[in-house]
Amino acid sequence: KKRNKKRNKKRNKKRKVGDEGEAINLDVTLNNLTTLLKDKEKELTEREEALRVVENNLEAERKEIYGDTKPSDVLHLNVGGTKMAVLRRTLTSHSESMLAAKFSGRWDDSLEKDKDGDFFIDQEFELFEPMINYLRNEANGAGYSIDSPCFFDKPGKRKHFNRMIEYYGMTQAIFPSELKLLNGSMSNVEVLGKLEVDAREWSSFQISLCGHSRPIKSYEVTLGTCQRIQIGWMLKDARNFRSDNANLGVGDLVNTYALDITRSCFLHNGLSTAIAGLELKKDSVIRIEHYGKKWYVDNKLVVSTDVKDKVLHIEITSTVKSLRPVISIKGDAKISMIEYPKAS
Repeated sequence: KKRNKKRNKKRNKKRKVGDEGEAINLDVTLNNLTTLLKDKEKELTEREEALRVVENNLEAERKEIYGDTKPSDVLHLNVGGTKMAVLRRTLTSHSESMLAAKFSGRWDDSLEKDKDGDFFIDQEFELFEPMINYLRNEANGAGYSIDSPCFFDKPGKRKHFNRMIEYYGMTQAIFPSELKLLNGSMSNVEVLGKLEVDAREWSSFQISLCGHSRPIKSYEVTLGTCQRIQIGWMLKDARNFRSDNANLGVGDLVNTYALDITRSCFLHNGLSTAIAGLELKKDSVIRIEHYGKKWYVDNKLVVSTDVKDKVLHIEITSTVKSLRPVISIKGDAKISMIEYPKAS
């Protein structure tokens, strides 16, 4: 019994020492975590303060350039003698346009005004109003087709409307396009906006018209990080983008044409013609003009339907209205320019 008492006493003593050690270690850990948390809070506070300084500087710069203007400003317009009111953010919703630049607030003091101080727009109201209504509906997320004949029931109005939106730099806004998957799986595709895509597997896309029927005359592709890409056209009745042709792309299939940057060649109906010097690299720009009559890589003409150009000569006998722009890609790229026929 005495031995058991001694043994238990030693065991209890060791347990007590162990518990005290664990308590000390826990206290040290908690102190370290508290210190770490305070350091993180301090770092976060400093970052928030730095962000506030940047925001204040940006706001000061904005006020210096644009004055005391806001996107919520209601602008009163006199359009060809007819008055209308529009939010500034409606007019500036497409920041790359001349319309947005004009009404950004920077030039308010120098813009033409009528005797009441309203901004004067020297356009026909029946042309200007459909553009504004389109932008309003776009902001509301509502579908709206500018092709509807009710807007332009008088001869020549559509032609004049197209000229007006070209003047304001609004062609892409009013007549948008988007990438439509022809072949591949959406599970392997990340769409980064209507005209930018990252395809993890080989996929083909048509540049498809959204709510209008103006044909695409020219387009431009800016490459990101690509493993493989083919850029060209297909006839509207080309129906070979099927699952059993999953490894083929535009140019490989019947009734398609393409520039194959990866294999440095031009493709037509699956037949290839070598082109020396093509290189697949990030930020390269491929431009195809006038329904495939001229093909450029980084502003260098490489393919043409004109024998006088002294580059690879091709023949495209298809009618303009039957051609559809298509890209086949594994990697990322964006459609950086689309051109429609000029209003005539």
